Amino acid sequence: MGKTVTSIIGVGLMVTGVLATGGLGLALMAAGLAVQTAGSLLFQDKMPSGGYRE
Repeated sequence: MGKTVTSIIGVGLMVTGVLATGGLGLALMAAGLAVQTAGSLLFQDKMPSGGYRE
């Protein structure tokens, strides 16, 4: 759920940055990229542990 939300927010910021002009557009695009990167680092898929017993 959180991964989807951060992805949508990141894309929204980047699209808004493309539409905006000047330094504001660049800042919005950078913020969108930062949100997507943080979301991918925070909400990683959980891998099963290799040391479990059956």
